[in-house]
Amino acid sequence: MLMVQGVKLGLVVSVEMNPATYSRLLVNLQSNIGFSAIGINAAVCGANAPSEILLTPSRGSTGYGMTDHMAGASSPHVVVKTTTFESLYNHYFSGEVIDICKIDIEGAEYDLIDSSHDDLLRKMRYLVIEFHDPSKTPPVIERLTKLGFSEMTQRDRRRSNAQTEVRVFRGSLVQEESAQQSDSVRS
Repeated sequence: MLMVQGVKLGLVVSVEMNPATYSRLLVNLQSNIGFSAIGINAAVCGANAPSEILLTPSRGSTGYGMTDHMAGASSPHVVVKTTTFESLYNHYFSGEVIDICKIDIEGAEYDLIDSSHDDLLRKMRYLVIEFHDPSKTPPVIERLTKLGFSEMTQRDRRRSNAQTEVRVFRGSLVQEESAQQSDSVRS
């Protein structure tokens, strides 16, 4: 969508947990973005996650999450490595500001946000987060607000079903950059 609107993309890093969906992700990245896109087959978790998880095999679909699809070692499974948000950031973006970060990790978003340092979150200009548990969402919103994020999503456009909602946040970096541009225009 951004490319269609003429927005020049820098590095795009996409992470997909399900191996079958990951294969489709690679095709889509190469077809639509090209070599500035990196696909990673991993599960993004909070800081205390094991180094790999066992998942029930699946063709892949929306809603395929760690919690609902864990497998035992004695049952059919696929092994998927885990990573943290901080590890991904340090490896691919170390020190840089990220323009848009979309988090859609089927319930693990709460651990990801909870285990992420404030300084890391502040490096995001925009956060697009799909929330899956309405009872856990308010503390995340409160934390993001304290970090200088403001919500951009209209209340009537958040919900995709009874349990899931998508919210878009603008970070304080955007407001600071807008203020600096206004100041330079006046000078």
